Amino acid sequence: MATVAHRRLAEREREIKDNREAQRAVWGFVWTLFAFKILTVGVIWYSATSTGTHSLAMIAATTWYWLFIPIAAIAGPLMFRWRLLRMRRRREQLRRAEWMDLPGPIVKLPDAAPDKTRH
Repeated sequence: MATVAHRRLAEREREIKDNREAQRAVWGFVWTLFAFKILTVGVIWYSATSTGTHSLAMIAATTWYWLFIPIAAIAGPLMFRWRLLRMRRRREQLRRAEWMDLPGPIVKLPDAAPDKTRH
C-alpha cells in the first residue's frame, strides 16, 4: 500500500516526464518550421538567380533576418565550448600554482657556498 508521499512522488515524476515530452514536441515543431522556412528561401533564391540582380536584392532585403537564427543556433554551443576550454585551462593554471606542480622535470639547485666569515 502506497503512502501519500509515495503517491505524490509518483505523480511528480509523471508530471516531469510529461513536461519533457511536451518540450521535445514543441522544439521539434519549431525546428521543422525553421527548416521549412530556410528551404523555401533557398528555393526562392535559386529560382531568382535567373531573373537578375533586382529580384535577388529584393529577396535579400526581405529575408536577411532569417540568418540570425542559424548563426545564434551555431554560435551558442561554440561559445559555450570555447568558454569551457578557457575555464579548464585556467583551472589547470591555478592548480599548478597552488601545488607548485611544475610540468617539467624537477631540477635540484646546488647548495649555497658556506659563509667563511663565521666561525
